[in-house]
This record gives sequence, structure tokens and C-alpha cells, in this order.
Amino acid sequence: MTGQEALQDLLQTIQHASVDTTTAKIMPATLTDDQVVTLELGTLTDKQRETLEFALHEGYYERPRKVELSTLAKQLGISKSATSQRLRTAETKLIRNVFEAHR
Repeated sequence: MTGQEALQDLLQTIQHASVDTTTAKIMPATLTDDQVVTLELGTLTDKQRETLEFALHEGYYERPRKVELSTLAKQLGISKSATSQRLRTAETKLIRNVFEAHR
């Protein structure tokens, strides 16, 4: 029996016992090196995708950074806060996509 099957059995037992429960997302702790992940870019808005691509192209994700967030924002013609929010939201969507695909 896999860990997931054991957990499902446990949850069913709790439900049959009429115990009030709340189930949160359950994800594996790690991915193995041999797992292949396909990213669903369709979860990103056009603005999120464009901002991510632009940030990558400009060197925002390099270490050390070749461009700062404020410079990206000026080049995109939006506020630093909006740039940060777009990047953070897009990054979160992609990271969740990776780990949720392997639960």
C-alpha cells in the first residue's frame, strides 16, 4: 500500500466515524532527480508571462542580478510594486504546478 493509499484509507475511516475534519492540500516532500515536469504556462496571464520572460531576458534571475526590480519596472512602464506582484504570482503558479503534478 502506498503512502497516498494509506492516507486515503485513514481519511475514509475518520469520515465514517463522523469526525469533523478539514483536508488541506497534500504534496510530496521532494521530487526525485528522474522525474520529468511539464509546466502549464496557460495558468499565467499574458502580463505575468511577459513580465517573467522580460525579467529573465534582462538578467533579473542571474546571480548577481544584472538588473534590479526598480529598473525592470521602469522599462515595463509599471510600478515596482506591480512588477514584484506579477513576478511573485507567476513564480508561485509555476512552482505549485511543478509540485502538484507529482503528488
